[in-house]
Amino acid sequence: MKKILPLFLLLSCCFLLCSCGKTSDYSEYVSQIRENCFTGESDSLAVTAYAEMREYPLKSDGFVGEMSNYLILKIRFKSDQNMLKTDLSAHFYIDKEYSADLSFRAETDSYVANVRVDKLPEEGFTVTLVGGEKPENVTLMKAPVSITADKALKAATAYKKDLLTKLVADKSDFEIMIRLILQGGDAYYYVGITETEFTTALLISSEGKVIAEKRLKNQ
Repeated sequence: MKKILPLFLLLSCCFLLCSCGKTSDYSEYVSQIRENCFTGESDSLAVTAYAEMREYPLKSDGFVGEMSNYLILKIRFKSDQNMLKTDLSAHFYIDKEYSADLSFRAETDSYVANVRVDKLPEEGFTVTLVGGEKPENVTLMKAPVSITADKALKAATAYKKDLLTKLVADKSDFEIMIRLILQGGDAYYYVGITETEFTTALLISSEGKVIAEKRLKNQ
């Protein structure tokens, strides 16, 4: 019970924080799929990059919009005295050079940028932070994950088969969001089945089991 309660909180946070190939019979309803995470550190920085395909704009409204590739960068200074800096930017190379201004997010104590990219990274890459005393490079490597987005989606759709069958039969508007979560060395997937007013939020373990469920009103 002590472990399940934080998982329900994790589901709520994933819902509020609101990547594609064919992943299942429900692939046409997928509006976000995030299944790769890259991490790296230097003496002063901790950097995380999430690679995903998603609709733009990303909205929990039950409709699937036009899909694009995005890289979400989160950069955290290890020293608190360096946290509140201005004019910071990140630079990296995947298929070509990219750069983006970073904005501070107090809720995560990190600087964040959402970068639209032509191609999602498959292997490690280097991020250069510019705006401090001198540019700083951090090499990111892909985090090993034992469960795929496809497996997580299949687990979720099997678990909520009756709901999905009804939504399709009634020709109701809905979308599915799939997000990899890394926490405390463990990998999970958030799968949200979003209707026009409510979202059924599921947390999938690395073994492909549904371990938490919540029904949430869309923001």
